[in-house]
Amino acid sequence: RAEGNVKRATSPLVLTYVLNMVLDPIFIYVFKLGIFGAGFATVLASFIGLLWMLYWIFVKKDSYFSFKLASYKSKWDIYKNILVVSLPAGTEEIIFSLVAIILNYLIIITSGISEVAAFTIAWRFISMAFLPCMGIGIATITVSGVAYGARNSENFDLTIKYSTFLSLIITLIFSVVFFFFAYPLCDIFTFTANDPYLITRSAEILQLLVFYNFMIPFGATAAYVYQAVGSGFKSLALTILRELILSMGLAYLFGITLNMGIFGVYLGTIIGMNIGSLIGFVFIWIFNLKFKKRCIN
Repeated sequence: RAEGNVKRATSPLVLTYVLNMVLDPIFIYVFKLGIFGAGFATVLASFIGLLWMLYWIFVKKDSYFSFKLASYKSKWDIYKNILVVSLPAGTEEIIFSLVAIILNYLIIITSGISEVAAFTIAWRFISMAFLPCMGIGIATITVSGVAYGARNSENFDLTIKYSTFLSLIITLIFSVVFFFFAYPLCDIFTFTANDPYLITRSAEILQLLVFYNFMIPFGATAAYVYQAVGSGFKSLALTILRELILSMGLAYLFGITLNMGIFGVYLGTIIGMNIGSLIGFVFIWIFNLKFKKRCIN
């Protein structure tokens, strides 16, 4: 990705996913390995994808970067620069998992286990809507990072605008489709047969949660640009504010403290995410304006 060869970076991932889908039923049903077979298929598919990348680097040797142990020199500054970005980014992933645990807990205590099943179905679609934002964000890290390093404020500014606008358009398209086609979509992906309540409830949740996605493009752009300029801890701080303090805090406030039940949990999650995303974008836009002034001076 860093050398601009996105197609090559994507190909092993596609191979891994396709192999996983092919190998899963073979190990589960043909070899009768059950859930262990599912796990083994995932690991094997991932390893084959890795081998393909290693072939390019060490055998074919046609990548921009070459890895030679003789050329390696240990420099603390390089380690520090990598860790400043990677540690906060890794911690953000932990926070996302923690938020999922908290949200499931709030759903269970306000509405029970059956609500979790309906929420899980709806969340599949909600995740589908903001995954493109993550893909665009990865590209944003590279492009905005290059612009920042070159002190090219014009390209830096355009990257923020285009990344946000493109993510927003894609998210809105997904959200509109999910809102109006919630019932047939949930019917297709509900794997429990003859359960009309589960279909209806998951569709209702989906129609509500599409509003969760509206401001994510703004917050995602802010997080990825901060990572690009080496301010990973600012990105982490915004994630904590958006995901834990605002989103989960308001979910608990509305759902438990104000006794609004499951609707309050969803409402608080949506409001917190939208407010937190807008706050993050305001911060990165102020950073952008300051960067412009520095480049002019």
